[in-house]
Amino acid sequence: MSESWRTDRPPVLVVSDDPDAGELLGRLLERDGWPIELAISGAAGLTSLCDAQSRYAIVVVELEASSAMQLLASIRDTPGVDDTRVIVCAGPRGDRGSAWIAGTDGYLVHPFDASHFLAEVAAVAARPEAERDARIEELVLRYLDGRSDLFEYRIRRGKVRDGHGDLLARYRAAADAWRDLPRDGKRGAVL
Repeated sequence: MSESWRTDRPPVLVVSDDPDAGELLGRLLERDGWPIELAISGAAGLTSLCDAQSRYAIVVVELEASSAMQLLASIRDTPGVDDTRVIVCAGPRGDRGSAWIAGTDGYLVHPFDASHFLAEVAAVAARPEAERDARIEELVLRYLDGRSDLFEYRIRRGKVRDGHGDLLARYRAAADAWRDLPRDGKRGAVL
């Protein structure tokens, strides 16, 4: 795909295992003024990201859920690209909580419309660095509200492994933080 006519926006790497879906997302971004590059696998995406020496502002991941999580973990574990902003686009059965805990900056569930997708890319690009961790923590805690047993179960059953960087520690820290939040006495919901 060609460089966009606008030069004020940072480049976006679109990683998709479906060439047609990747091409569609790329065209949407280009029409909105984002320069893009397309990678047709998680491995190719990580290689492009590492070769570019962090020139990409955002990586849009359009892969099957397990492949998307592997790529996200690889990005977060690779020095020099670990602070790249990532948006995961997943099907309705994707694990939003695991994506937030693994450090995604945005998460979209299929089907989504073009305007929502472009708004998410713009919001992730515009978010100040100082707000990234606070936003992710807020979303993780919101997701955990009422689900701490599920996360503890995943830890006990070995569904979360140490090989995913600090994912296990993040699960435990998020579960501990969830338990410490003030609760509504009647429903037990986070206030």
